[in-house]
Amino acid sequence: MVVAGLDERDIAAAVMGGMWTIILRLPEAERTGTDRKLPSPQILWSTAAAPVVATLELVGGIALIIGLLARPIAALLTLDMIAELAQVHAGSGVFAATGGFELVLLLGAAALAIALPGAGRFAADRVLFAGRSPVLSSLA
Repeated sequence: MVVAGLDERDIAAAVMGGMWTIILRLPEAERTGTDRKLPSPQILWSTAAAPVVATLELVGGIALIIGLLARPIAALLTLDMIAELAQVHAGSGVFAATGGFELVLLLGAAALAIALPGAGRFAADRVLFAGRSPVLSSLA
């Protein structure tokens, strides 16, 4: 499907990046999950992981909006969501309102949907890496 010259991957990358940046800006009362539980003794390496995860989600969300390094960032975000689901949300049920895994699962699936096919036609990756070495063009 093509809408106004944008294909599904362009739209998915913009929505995905927007979701990550909006979620990080929710008021404290509306947040559940990792940001409330890190650092925590129950989560492996939580003190070291907290700033890394926060940076990945914020910078990665912005990078996905513009389509910069979409495949590697989306792959890292997928791994982040898998770890978050397993260590934080799995025991809280399904619904995000109770700290469950539905939003984490949605974000992980969306990141995987960007990581596999890559960025869309209007992504910064296409402009920067298309026609370059095979390693660099695989990012696009």
